[in-house]
Amino acid sequence: MAITRSRRHRPRVEIINMVDVMFFLLAFFMVFTTFRTNPSTLNLDLPRAVTATREAPSEVVVSIDRSGRYFLNGRAVSLAQMSTLVGDSVRRHPDQLVIVRADREVQYDRVVQAIDALRRAGAYRLGLAVQTSGASSP
Repeated sequence: MAITRSRRHRPRVEIINMVDVMFFLLAFFMVFTTFRTNPSTLNLDLPRAVTATREAPSEVVVSIDRSGRYFLNGRAVSLAQMSTLVGDSVRRHPDQLVIVRADREVQYDRVVQAIDALRRAGAYRLGLAVQTSGASSP
């Protein structure tokens, strides 16, 4: 009696499917890491300045949207609340830098009120956020 053995096939790893998965993962991360993240999550149209310098991220960011509402680190606050909260932060960290981000359409009076409230709270290291402009004009 003759026994015929079938030839045993070696196991193979099909990499075509893995290449597809890796391509989709690569495309996913390329697309989603290009989105700009903004800590305050407010859509403000900042004024432009040629002489602007980039500062290290600050713990305290005061934003004023085009309707004149105040935000402290992305949370809506009143002028009195902002003054109290910033005062507490400045007492803990006396060298704290406070960045004021105001939409270019906001009334100048609202910016002055915010700066005045911040100074009354003890914040004297203030900065105004602007967009950098590539071209210099005389």
